[in-house]
Amino acid sequence: MESKYSNDRIAFRTQTGVSVLNIDSIIYCKGEGRYTYIYLNNNKHIVVAKLLKDVELVLPLDIFYRIHKSCLINLDYVKELNILKEKTIILKDDTRLKLACRRQPMFFKKLLSNVTIV
Repeated sequence: MESKYSNDRIAFRTQTGVSVLNIDSIIYCKGEGRYTYIYLNNNKHIVVAKLLKDVELVLPLDIFYRIHKSCLINLDYVKELNILKEKTIILKDDTRLKLACRRQPMFFKKLLSNVTIV
């Protein structure tokens, strides 16, 4: 997957040391208490001892969006939206994530600003 961030890298401290990641390899981040699980495009994930809001601060705002209080996604990995019933986002790896009602209007505006709807 080509991205304007393909050369940008970020390092996170983990239990075993430091993980250096390409920013565009991050599909989504999920916060659970004081830990954040960072899911990658190679079907792996890392766990960092940081709040989701702290992880959000170091990622580029133009491609990452907070869809729920516990979830931050990379907009480049959005495959499908189910907005009629469940209000879910389906990512390219088929992960289904809930979109918070109050975050819907801004999410649609941000996502659809870079795509053509036919």
